[in-house]
Amino acid sequence: MKSIAEIDILERAHNLGAKTLGDAADSLLARWHSGMRDNETFIRLAFLCWYSRSEPNGYNGLSDTLPNVDELIDELGGLSSVSAESKFVLAALATGFPWCLGEEKRWAHLALQLPEDVRILEPKSVVFSEWRYIFGFQEDSKALRHELYSEFHARFDGRGYMGIYLQSVFGRRVGF
Repeated sequence: MKSIAEIDILERAHNLGAKTLGDAADSLLARWHSGMRDNETFIRLAFLCWYSRSEPNGYNGLSDTLPNVDELIDELGGLSSVSAESKFVLAALATGFPWCLGEEKRWAHLALQLPEDVRILEPKSVVFSEWRYIFGFQEDSKALRHELYSEFHARFDGRGYMGIYLQSVFGRRVGF
């Protein structure tokens, strides 16, 4: 069974043009099915399941048969079992393509509810408190840009293709 570090290498290879996300997803699924339901396995697998539905899979190596995120959340024990940071990531993904996570109306609603819940759960996080700015719902941020940049970078750098994606899509608002 591959470690998260080994899976990270597969995911980063995609950024260099290799069709390796399918291998990464298979490795994450193997961890998941063997009972390794840690937060990193969950959120990276959930991201790849979402990505397989939001992008054409011909160039990334992902399968069309990956489970949907709602199934993973059910297997984890429900949304209350998902970490605050993972809820933030899921909300970010739901802002553009809610149907790629599960039932569209539910995820469109959760895209706005989850980050508010996370903001309350972790009030010291600048990223979580400025979620409206990061997601593009608000033009200005009350936080200093270097604070947003530092925390965003610390949270998502080195997190495989999910981290690369989040930094490229949402990080541009914080200075990437």
